[in-house]
Amino acid sequence: MHKKEFDLANLLNSIKKCEISINWEELQAIQLENIKKGNNHIGVSDLAIAQTRTQNKCNSVTPWQTFQSDG
Repeated sequence: MHKKEFDLANLLNSIKKCEISINWEELQAIQLENIKKGNNHIGVSDLAIAQTRTQNKCNSVTPWQTFQSDG
């Protein structure tokens, strides 16, 4: 393994893992809210990841206002 690959593997392994539990009704509400705001090119998988991040209060970067944390 090259140094860059090793560094990347270490970085990925350091990320907090969150259990994924999809609340489909909430996901639909989030999708509708995004569509109303003009964000209609967000895939279901991206919404599920962002929903999980929000539910588990995981720190992650997201370009969507709906999922921005207050803190």
